[in-house]
Amino acid sequence: MGVSEGLVAQNCQFCEKTECERARIGANIAPLCHNHHAMATITVPTITAIQAQAEAFRFLNDHLPDRIISGSPHLDAAAQLWRVPAMLTYPHLGTLGEVGEIVVSVTDGKIVAHTPIEEMRAAALALAEQNREQIEAPVS
Repeated sequence: MGVSEGLVAQNCQFCEKTECERARIGANIAPLCHNHHAMATITVPTITAIQAQAEAFRFLNDHLPDRIISGSPHLDAAAQLWRVPAMLTYPHLGTLGEVGEIVVSVTDGKIVAHTPIEEMRAAALALAEQNREQIEAPVS
């Protein structure tokens, strides 16, 4: 099985062989060789990072005190999810740290998982205790 005339030989991204389906048929197909009959689908996110952050904030606002907000989302493309950190904040101090995570679907914006509420509450209390002096210090 040789490379078709007029085509540039390219190695398969999975087995590193030059004589694969891409080299044999042409560069217009996915770089899979005869040994790798896999098909992957990737859904383009329909929910933006801002929308995911807003959904996470809405969830946090319904379940926890106002000092816990949603942080900057991170796209987990492989899992088709937005991972949004739950952060403990204070107006005069800023963000004290992460207390949990809210996971939002990239396709419909639904919350698909989250750190248990009581765990986030306990983590927030621990962070507040660690920063008690700064929290209680007079604002100048």
